[in-house]
Amino acid sequence: MFLPSLARQWVHKRFDDNVFIGEPSADRDGSFRVNSAFPVHHELYSDSLSGLSASGYLIEVARQANLAISHRFFDVPLESNFLVTSIDWQFERAEPYVVTELEPYSVVTKVSDVLRRKGSVCKVATRSEFRLGGERFLSGGATFLISARHAGVPAEVEDGPISARPVVSPSEAQVRHVANVLIGRAHGERVPLLVNPKHPYFFEHPNVHVPGMMLLEGGKQAAVYAALRAFSVLQGMYGDLQAGQIRFGRFADLKQTVWMTARFVALEETERGCRLPVEILFEQGGREIGRILGTLAFLDADEVVRTSAIIRQRIHDSGSRALKPQPAGGEAL
Repeated sequence: MFLPSLARQWVHKRFDDNVFIGEPSADRDGSFRVNSAFPVHHELYSDSLSGLSASGYLIEVARQANLAISHRFFDVPLESNFLVTSIDWQFERAEPYVVTELEPYSVVTKVSDVLRRKGSVCKVATRSEFRLGGERFLSGGATFLISARHAGVPAEVEDGPISARPVVSPSEAQVRHVANVLIGRAHGERVPLLVNPKHPYFFEHPNVHVPGMMLLEGGKQAAVYAALRAFSVLQGMYGDLQAGQIRFGRFADLKQTVWMTARFVALEETERGCRLPVEILFEQGGREIGRILGTLAFLDADEVVRTSAIIRQRIHDSGSRALKPQPAGGEAL
């Protein structure tokens, strides 16, 4: 399903493939709306056992919607910096979100708070609903600070201590390609974030800090990896964050390792799988830089592969047995 995308400068992207939303519009009730379609061949977010890393991708969609609305309707200059201070989200169903139909969806956003200083917007808070076929399937909110962009020199990061740490296998990170494995082997309870400054998505343009969406995706991988090691009943299951709250108080430096620790409560059985409350702590240089308080949800991986419309579409597009669905743990989806 193809939908025209917004011009990339409105969402601070260099490449059209990384723009996930269409033109924003204003509704009569004061809310704003963008339309979107699930990606089938995105180099990062489509690289998932389920065909879509739903929590990370949809939070990025909401982030892009917030950027576009701020620029187009609140006159925030394109050269501004956006610092997300908090995000929360919850899927309607108590299980990992799997795309079963490739239909377009909409994001309806209400701006709940705008703070101005000297006539310029410096803080915005929003609430968003994701709707498919008229039904809400995800809701959440975000608060971010806006400031003038200061030209800086990107940190020089070579393939040193961070990227040289032992990498878990793609199947352990529940992706297909090693380039999208963002975690290293656990050191006790701590899992290192692997920062590759040449990653084509997270570093499509120079960054002086670890991108927030990389922290989210890495935190999810770390939590699922730790859960599969801690609970044998979860073997052969696919996991994703079904709900969460993110707060970061510090930037993550590119030159030091970010360590992630997942702390679990009690594993709960659901009608079709399992749920596991989790707290993910992010530390760097011995100091906490942020945390995610949320819930992991798990479903049988073979069932996820069978029901994924994105995987079916990839098989159709490829016309090759190389993309034929494999049993759980396979890496050739």
